[in-house]
Amino acid sequence: MVGVVLVGIVNVIAFNMYLLNGKNNSKLDNFYVAVLANAVVLIIIAIITRIGMEMMIDQMLPYMFNQYMY
Repeated sequence: MVGVVLVGIVNVIAFNMYLLNGKNNSKLDNFYVAVLANAVVLIIIAIITRIGMEMMIDQMLPYMFNQYMY
């Protein structure tokens, strides 16, 4: 688990450094582009996590209450 967290931190740092140091054709500053990109990434991660948790709960719910049904 520690390895996954460290890899995630390195990926976030690399993503932000790419956005901040890169040249873009937009009229926005690189900082604002990085903030918007991070917001979009967080929204996507939140949606995927929510869907995954719902699927996990739907699959585990019958097994969690199976002992009380009999």
